[in-house]
Amino acid sequence: MILLALLGCLDELLESPYVLATGIGEARSVSARVEGRLLVATGTGVYAVDGEGHAERLGDGADAVAVSPTREYALRQGRVTWDGGALDVPGAIDLTVGYDRLVVLYPDAVEHMEPDTGARRRVPLSGVARAVSLGPDGTYLVVSETTLYRLGADDTLTPLATSLVDARAAATDAKGQVFVAQGAPEELWRVEPAGLVSVARWLGDPRDLQFGVGGLLPAENLYLANGAGTLDYVRPPP
Repeated sequence: MILLALLGCLDELLESPYVLATGIGEARSVSARVEGRLLVATGTGVYAVDGEGHAERLGDGADAVAVSPTREYALRQGRVTWDGGALDVPGAIDLTVGYDRLVVLYPDAVEHMEPDTGARRRVPLSGVARAVSLGPDGTYLVVSETTLYRLGADDTLTPLATSLVDARAAATDAKGQVFVAQGAPEELWRVEPAGLVSVARWLGDPRDLQFGVGGLLPAENLYLANGAGTLDYVRPPP
């Protein structure tokens, strides 16, 4: 029995994600910066992390971050801020940016927002939402504890995966493949027409997912904001 336990621990050690950066506090959100680093929101600060794991603290702690080609957004206690602007979003839990709009997530809705004008369009959600990210072909991915949805340009919600267990976050790679972190313990799964396929195990406490941007942050690598206080990465098989 002791040998089996040791083999199980060794299996977990060998298959766990690689650690890129440590000592950054409770990592909550990760997004790619234009200049080739990752922006990470943690409980102790917002950090820019390069491909060698060097972390530069840029500001106070935040709940989530999102980066567009021209702006970096941070969500802190119901308020979205960026250089030169701010919007109140009481109750918001996550955000993403892309397709020429800012999308703010609440437990029961998403809001499409125009930061410069303050215009908003609210879309009610089913279940209790946890995370939002960019999806393939101009769509968004919305994660609840048990379901992964695709939110279309016409605001239609389509379930991509159901009967999930403690789903945390989702991401889309350069090929348009969708991945979701879920399970007990947490695993990384690829969403395929026939169902979910496990591609990585022992994720720990994943809070957010982001594929790399190239160079020292390869586009094939998936980076994980780990609530245990690290920024990790895995490389899903092709």
